[in-house]
Amino acid sequence: YDDWASLITAGNTSSLTVKGCTFESTNAYNGYVTVYGIFTYGGSTVTIGNDGATRTSFKNFRCGIGWEFGDGVQEVAVCDFTDCGVNTRVWGTVKNQLYLNNPKTQTAGGITIESGGLLKLNSSSQIMTTGQWNDIIVHGTLQGVGARFDLDTWTDHSDGDYPDQRHNGIYFMDGSSGGFYRCVLTGVERRDHSAHYYDDWSAIVHASGTVNLRFQGCDFESLNTVNG
Repeated sequence: YDDWASLITAGNTSSLTVKGCTFESTNAYNGYVTVYGIFTYGGSTVTIGNDGATRTSFKNFRCGIGWEFGDGVQEVAVCDFTDCGVNTRVWGTVKNQLYLNNPKTQTAGGITIESGGLLKLNSSSQIMTTGQWNDIIVHGTLQGVGARFDLDTWTDHSDGDYPDQRHNGIYFMDGSSGGFYRCVLTGVERRDHSAHYYDDWSAIVHASGTVNLRFQGCDFESLNTVNG
């Protein structure tokens, strides 16, 4: 098992600053590699940045950075990733202002943006949701500028589609807002039971209540993986 390995772990109310450092896993046992270069969780205050022109870099990890959103001030700049399965894994609650700057950022659990919170994907960044329990739920604000959203959408049950068995990509709840400028938004339609080809109920973006959404110059694509 290598689920818990990391070179640096920062949690609770700790403070971590990393600038222009190099992280590399050279494990060779049966192809196993260290899971994380840096793993941060809870209310930790974290800055992962650059030292002048020298970027912080991660090589040969299952995931370069594991990042749980929390109460602390957390900043992750554009980093270099080489031979990592995923660049960054993110999950948790956005309470303040957070910015994603890297491609191949994957959810490792659900994301909730609280009222008053902002999650912004800057240019060339990417978020990928995997599985039906990794929804993005927005009570505050979600924005993207030149970013990519690759989202799983699900319908659960072999007996048909019901409201509690729909899993949309992004949920905008009453009072929330979203702004997307020149973004790419894709949905990968999946079904729990291949004998039933319902695809009427899931969406890339689902808005409920008084929601303010703006899309400008965006590309949308839906890929249905059921029955070809």
